[in-house]
Amino acid sequence: FRAEDLFEKEQYSAARNEFRLFLNNYTGTKDDPYVIKAFYYEGISALELFSNDAIDLLEKFNRDYPESIYKNDISFRIGRYYYQKKDYDKAIEYFDALDKSDVEASNVDEFHFKLGYANFHEKRYPAAKSAFFEVKESTSQYGAPSLYYYSHICYLDSSYQSALEGFERLMNDNRFKTVVPYYITQIYHMQGKYEDVIRFAPS
Repeated sequence: FRAEDLFEKEQYSAARNEFRLFLNNYTGTKDDPYVIKAFYYEGISALELFSNDAIDLLEKFNRDYPESIYKNDISFRIGRYYYQKKDYDKAIEYFDALDKSDVEASNVDEFHFKLGYANFHEKRYPAAKSAFFEVKESTSQYGAPSLYYYSHICYLDSSYQSALEGFERLMNDNRFKTVVPYYITQIYHMQGKYEDVIRFAPS
């Protein structure tokens, strides 16, 4: 497929046109592997372009091919699409249709973080905490933000020791080192560790 090559190069508009051209001219049946693949890539190209018909194309694909190997990937990508559009309810709906084992290994941390943040934004803290827990120890780009939000939810829950341990680990992280001292000071105060407040707060 020349179209696949264009897709790999992230030339989604050209790729979409090529897949559509192929589908219009190819004489294979609906269940032909090439046809299935072309429908899948046409939908994903549309999604990458934020085209208005992208969701319809992909949902039709999942209806037409309910046993497809692409089904879970489509749910993940649609969830990510809605997350990028800040439609967190819709993102949760698609992410919740997946288990960790349904997601490609390279996307697992992103999946947990975005599921966590979408739930956090909607104030569904138990679900958010559970998702952040899965990735808070990761060394990927999603690890430290997950630890931050996980610790914040522990703080809201009055689970001060867990929150403190998380925030202390973020003291040297450039993204969070200006905000976590306020939490730590507050937690020391809540725990009645007034000497620690006096020692720590001035810094």
